[in-house]
Amino acid sequence: MARPEGEIRVRHTDSTSSRISTDNAAQNLFLELYIKGEAFVSFSSMESAVLAIHPIIQFSAVLLTLYVFYLGVQRFRFLHLYQKTVFRWKRHVLLGEIALGTLLGGMTGGVTMVYFYWHGFFITGAHGTFAFVMTPFIIFGSASGLYMNRNKKKRKALPLIHGLSNLVLLILALTQVVSGWSVYKAFVLG
Repeated sequence: MARPEGEIRVRHTDSTSSRISTDNAAQNLFLELYIKGEAFVSFSSMESAVLAIHPIIQFSAVLLTLYVFYLGVQRFRFLHLYQKTVFRWKRHVLLGEIALGTLLGGMTGGVTMVYFYWHGFFITGAHGTFAFVMTPFIIFGSASGLYMNRNKKKRKALPLIHGLSNLVLLILALTQVVSGWSVYKAFVLG
């Protein structure tokens, strides 16, 4: 169920509820009350179920990203450490495309849900900010990966830059798991 434009339904800890505007001053007031434990947003069971989809998909994408990174480490070991390894190129490319696409799609879905339910952006604090910081890394990882897959040849620099960029992305994604759990506990579970 959509919220009336420009309002958030707030349930106070004393079981009363009220509606507040979503302009900046009201958002700041709500966040202050929320941090003090004096107010929380309530959702129907259907809304809670919809809000649970985003973290499930994103957590799955992060797990897949960990596996894809493991596959990429095999290439690093071969190119830079001169160790004999098997690099599963096609698997790395396919699963990497899926993981990066899911992360980007999940970010878009998360931003959409925040706007739909709370009528604003960056209400989730660092979680929302880090999502936007991840965007250029996702785009670079996808573009460089597609380029290397379409133009196969011996390289050392681009795979290293691609891997380092995706390592930063993976670290940011893991911080998203931690901050996302905090957001979910605070804003959905109450």
